[in-house]
Amino acid sequence: MKKIKRLAIIPARAGSTRIKNKNLKLFNNKPLIYYSIKSSLESNLFSKIHVSSNSDKILGYSNKLGLKSDFTRPNYLSGNKIGLAPVIEFVVNKFKKLGKNFDEVWLIYATNPFINTNIIKECNKKYKKISNDPKNALMTVTKYNYPINWAQKLNKKGHLEIIKRKNYNKRSQDFSKIFCDAGMINIYSGKKFLNKRNSVKYFPYEIPIYKSVDIDNIEDFEFAKAMFRIKK
Repeated sequence: MKKIKRLAIIPARAGSTRIKNKNLKLFNNKPLIYYSIKSSLESNLFSKIHVSSNSDKILGYSNKLGLKSDFTRPNYLSGNKIGLAPVIEFVVNKFKKLGKNFDEVWLIYATNPFINTNIIKECNKKYKKISNDPKNALMTVTKYNYPINWAQKLNKKGHLEIIKRKNYNKRSQDFSKIFCDAGMINIYSGKKFLNKRNSVKYFPYEIPIYKSVDIDNIEDFEFAKAMFRIKK
C-alpha cells in the first residue's frame, strides 16, 4: 500500500497586534505554538511539518523542537490583512518547486493549545472516509454556545436591537445546530492546489466547546487558561 505523504503547515507570523508575540507567549509555561508542534510531531502522521513564519525567533524556537526551517514566509504574505489561503498556496507551491509533492495538506493552527495527538488521529480517520473526492475537505468545528438566532446588536441610539425578530419567540430546540470554525485543523487533498478553480466542500469534525479555544485576543487567552486548568 502506498504511504500517504502529508504536509502539515503551522502558520505563525510575527506582528500580531492584539497579543504581542502571540505565538511565543507563555501558556502554562510553554510558548503557545509548542502545543501544535508537539502534537503534530507525536502523531507520526506527517512526512513534513512546516512552520510558516517571517520571524527568526519563531523559526528558531521551532528548530529547537526538531523542525528545521525549510524557508521563511515572505513579508508580502505576513501582513495583518493577509488570509491563510494564499499562505498555504505559497507553501505548497514552494515545496513543489523543491520537488516535493503531497497527497494531503493539513492546516494546523498555532493558537489553539487544546490540540492533541488524539484529535489529530481522529481527524485523520474521518478524512479517510471522505478523501475519495479531492474536493472534499475537513474542518474542526464547535457549536455556538448560545443560539445565534437570538442575536442582538447595538443600534445607533445604543439600544439592543434583535437582528431577526421572528426568531425571538422560538425555543432553542427549534433551531438547527450552527457551527463555527474551531481554529484547530483543516485537511485538504493535495490535488486541490493543482488548480485554483477547484472548489471545496467542508465536512465537520466536531469538538466540544470546552475542548477548543482559538486564541485571537487577550480575553480568549485568559479564557483558555481557565479552561486548561479545569481540564487538567
